[in-house]
Amino acid sequence: MLFEESMLDSLLKEGPYRLMPESALAEAVWAADENSDQIHFYVPEEVGDIDRIKAVNIQAARN
Repeated sequence: MLFEESMLDSLLKEGPYRLMPESALAEAVWAADENSDQIHFYVPEEVGDIDRIKAVNIQAARN
């Protein structure tokens, strides 16, 4: 399947699985490289929330 601009319309606009601009990725990579002692990299806050919920109650994370 080839990429078509119309596919962008069906992507999520908010939340942890939203499409991020290329500049956000570039900034995260640059910041990680610039602070080479950093062991954690950019993860959207919502993804971290999902992991914290899973740690306490896996069923709640599935809903």
